[in-house]
Amino acid sequence: MSHEITWKSVHDERESLLEDLAGLSDAQWRAPSLCEDWSVQQVVAHLASSARTSKASAAKQMLTHKGNVQAVIDATIDRQMYTRDYADVFAGDERWRGLD
Repeated sequence: MSHEITWKSVHDERESLLEDLAGLSDAQWRAPSLCEDWSVQQVVAHLASSARTSKASAAKQMLTHKGNVQAVIDATIDRQMYTRDYADVFAGDERWRGLD
């Protein structure tokens, strides 16, 4: 698959996710997800934040923790950070609010 086709697929999947999430009520956002102890909102925030993580930052964390993925997760991710830092991650812009 070419780079261009891959990114088109990524963008298409993101659009589909936005459409699926647009209709969630506040209660649905706060509902428990299939990830233990995480709400739907926290899982979605996690997905959104991973798109912001650079390759260099990820590589540095892996080197710091000697390739131990769980140690990286434990050191960099906690539920409260999503409540605090990403609570309004899908409040959205005009385009987001314009989805029907």
